[in-house]
Amino acid sequence: MKRLSLIMIIMAIYSMVYSQDLIVTQQGDSINCRVTKIESEFIHFTYNHSGEIRNTLLRDTQIKHLEYGYFEVSEVSQEEVFKTLTDRFRFAAHGGFSYTLASVADDVPSDFKDYVRQMKTGYHFGADATYFITESYGLGLKYSLFKSKNSLDNIYAVGPNGQTRYGIMSDNLSISFFGPSLVNRSSNHDRSRTFIAGLAIGYMSYLDKKVIIDPFTVTGSTLGLSFEGGYDIKLKGNSGIGFQISYISGLLSEFIIDDGKTKETMKFPKGQFESLHRIDFSIGYRFVR
Repeated sequence: MKRLSLIMIIMAIYSMVYSQDLIVTQQGDSINCRVTKIESEFIHFTYNHSGEIRNTLLRDTQIKHLEYGYFEVSEVSQEEVFKTLTDRFRFAAHGGFSYTLASVADDVPSDFKDYVRQMKTGYHFGADATYFITESYGLGLKYSLFKSKNSLDNIYAVGPNGQTRYGIMSDNLSISFFGPSLVNRSSNHDRSRTFIAGLAIGYMSYLDKKVIIDPFTVTGSTLGLSFEGGYDIKLKGNSGIGFQISYISGLLSEFIIDDGKTKETMKFPKGQFESLHRIDFSIGYRFVR
């Protein structure tokens, strides 16, 4: 039964990808074609005419019936359809809510655990640019910046000489990701709805402008990975709106602490690296051309 179900799923996917559409005109002509775009008054399609691949359109008033996936055998290959498409470039600008996945360390004093938990949430913004080399796969670049802030008044610290000092504690955290990406897309027939899946590998930088009575900065960098899934909705022309969820991961093996006078490198023991894993929930603008 499991093998039969798998075969049926593969056959269904094959049918969706390689089948073609049927257009019946008001004059009674039947056209074996691939619908590539639907506008308010026109239907664009690609078809095979005596061995020549042609791209044309008809007014919706000229069409009596349209049925997707009617023909099991395609007369126009995916590659030939892709050559006719103009939406090879995709630009996405996005932003939204972020949540880091690292747990609060056991050695954090109980008075500051809530402070650290609040730093786990933040916001992000970024952009993706992709050029599709086939109808389904594209190569691009991805950038994302995560931000989180918090502050606490009236803290104290005891120095090496036993002197107690009072002041504030604050964090202004920025974590950026930049790198190349591989993107897969799957669209409906008129390309008004598109599922996006992406994988990126790149450079992650860590910057925390901290104050614990005195100001200092904590920096670091590492290799990062990004996995994302999204859903784009075309609104008008080349513009649209998109929804996306991303998982970005990275591990820091060391920090550089700079108080403006001296720099100190703090290395983490193996197996205790600082986690930069987080989940991003995004909404944003899409442009496809």
